[in-house]
Amino acid sequence: MITQKILLIAGILCLIAALALVLRPRWVAAVPAFLGLLLLHLSYYIAVPPMTFAFWGIATLITVALFYLSPSGEPDGHSSSNLYVGFTALAGGMLGILLAPRLLVLGVVLGAAMGQLAYSRTPRRQVDALPVDDVLALLCRQVPPCYRRRVDRLHCHHGNCHRLNTIKLSTEMKRLKHILTLVIALTITTMGWSQAQQIPERNQPSKFAIKKVDFDHIKEVISNPKNAYYYPKLMKAYNSNDTTLSIEAWRNFYYGYTFQEDYNPFRESIYSNVVEQLYYKQPHSRAECDSIEKYAELSLNDNMFDMNQMNFYIYVLKEKKKHARAAVCQYRLDRLIAAIMSSGKGTKEEPWVVIAPEHEYNIINFLGFVATDHETLDGGIDYIKVQPVAGKSAEGFYFDISRMMQIAALKFPDI
Repeated sequence: MITQKILLIAGILCLIAALALVLRPRWVAAVPAFLGLLLLHLSYYIAVPPMTFAFWGIATLITVALFYLSPSGEPDGHSSSNLYVGFTALAGGMLGILLAPRLLVLGVVLGAAMGQLAYSRTPRRQVDALPVDDVLALLCRQVPPCYRRRVDRLHCHHGNCHRLNTIKLSTEMKRLKHILTLVIALTITTMGWSQAQQIPERNQPSKFAIKKVDFDHIKEVISNPKNAYYYPKLMKAYNSNDTTLSIEAWRNFYYGYTFQEDYNPFRESIYSNVVEQLYYKQPHSRAECDSIEKYAELSLNDNMFDMNQMNFYIYVLKEKKKHARAAVCQYRLDRLIAAIMSSGKGTKEEPWVVIAPEHEYNIINFLGFVATDHETLDGGIDYIKVQPVAGKSAEGFYFDISRMMQIAALKFPDI
């Protein structure tokens, strides 16, 4: 616990240092910012998916490379310009978060652009403007050699050489402008896409098509090391908090678990009762929250598809202000429910397929109903009756438990 707090404090200090370097650049601000992100992740106060680390790690390396590869004598920005760009970038990022977490990066980019535009209109910027000759000299150091030769010809003073080369330079500058615009557009698009993929939004509606579960096909793909749905790959992605998995991946992960050696349809962790007893003693003290978090995590390590424990875990993480980790866990829960609901419509003709008995009641509760009765029908079908709800016509829902019962008969023949 002490180590986590030390890492938390160190991460915050790194972020403060990065902010200071943004406002008064003396080195690459991206380095302490990335280090702060890493330390906060290691402190377990936030959860960052591996793809996010990879993306921002590459971005940091590019920033460092640009810093060291810049020509010597490059004019540094003034504090006033850094304040304009820095604060507008922060404001853009905050506005992006308020609108939607996915717009964070786009908000930062647009904010920085607006700050630079605002600074360009100030009297100080006009005073700092470089003479034309200095601008051309600076440009010569930035453009590729093929363009640089054309710029050098501006020093030719024979006849119309100066005018002709000025026209050539203008043409080449237009090309450079188009290339620069394309690069900026691609950068913003890539960063926005990455941010959209990596930040889960709580209770985000999952759009999926209804698809009948084919266990033979699932067994084939999860057993093939070359397939994207090879089960060890899916397990690794799940354990690393990957939030980019598709509904199809979650379907193969959930239903493919029935082919794993440790699958037990009636599995119940020895820690689950401890969590439930503590959970229902609200309100909770700090020590009780620590206990709930500890035993819920142990319970999920033993039974990763225990949705009740997921709910308890999400609750206690929010109580302890660990909102990022709670969001990842909520995302997992939402995706599991979406995978189940994509297997049917809850009707007799198209029942939902589950691999554990309690998942029937998890789906019922998720839909806002309360179960009142349970009936087992022929063909491995369960029918759960529910209390009437105003505005809803459903009287009950059907679940397919045939796969679950098949494995139970093989592993527990005496039951």
